[in-house]
Amino acid sequence: MIVIPITLEGGARAKLVIEKFSGPSSYPSGGFEHVVPGIQNIVRDASGKPMVMVIANGGYMCDVVSVSGAKIKILVRGKPVSVVHAACGATGAAYASATTLATVNRDEGQEVDNGTDLSGVEFIVVAVGE
Repeated sequence: MIVIPITLEGGARAKLVIEKFSGPSSYPSGGFEHVVPGIQNIVRDASGKPMVMVIANGGYMCDVVSVSGAKIKILVRGKPVSVVHAACGATGAAYASATTLATVNRDEGQEVDNGTDLSGVEFIVVAVGE
């Protein structure tokens, strides 16, 4: 874990915390909780958004879905997938048979399944707190 003292706009003192940790052995639906060490509260920016982000290896994507003090809830999404849609055109006397295939690359994967073992996944949290 790395803790760096920083000064925010307006002169307030805070800490930048960078921590690496392993995921849970059984992921709970809706996300898992993690307490960011070394701080009591995560600072919010001028718009009210918490100043925290989480990344993971293995192609997983993370969303911080709630913050309370230094406790965050992390929703984990699987790797983006390619989905193939097949749409059939109209057929009949005036139309030739037509089939169109389109591949759509989704920007975000679905939430990982309840009970998924993420203990081999490394997560890194970066947070500003006090």
